[in-house]
Amino acid sequence: MRLLPHITTLLLLFCLSTGISAQQAETNAEPNKLENMKDQAAQKIAALRRGYLKDKLQLTEEESEAFWPVYDEFKAEEKALGRSMKPKTRPRKDISDEEAREMILRRLSFEKQRLELKEKYVDRMLDILPASKLIRLEKAEHSFKMEVMKRLKDRRDGKPGRPGGRHERPGGR
Repeated sequence: MRLLPHITTLLLLFCLSTGISAQQAETNAEPNKLENMKDQAAQKIAALRRGYLKDKLQLTEEESEAFWPVYDEFKAEEKALGRSMKPKTRPRKDISDEEAREMILRRLSFEKQRLELKEKYVDRMLDILPASKLIRLEKAEHSFKMEVMKRLKDRRDGKPGRPGGRHERPGGR
């Protein structure tokens, strides 16, 4: 009888270690699995963004055909610029004045490059879309981003009423 708790403990430890080993083997077998999941999520969000922006800007089929390749190119360059300018160090309380100065100058350089990139693509986009539609683009992008963030937060918090949430509303919705 006194051995039963020890045997139970040993069995539990064995099961846990087997599960961890299997999980590690699966992780080692597919190191790109997480990267693939991120790519799929990014593709899904890009498709949703495209539909959302098309609706908000009220793009015609002709406008869409000409606009999306330029927009996608702009977003790719914007993303590459953002990656290249990631701060090498994060601001901290004990940062020296020299380090802070370098960070400020780096940030200003990034903003300047970003503005130049926007100017380049706005010129191209104005050849495709009327200014009245293009002026709504930035607001539509922002509202899409806020909606995605809200849905992710709702999903994380388990709030009902959102597709993909953890809990469903009473009454089958």
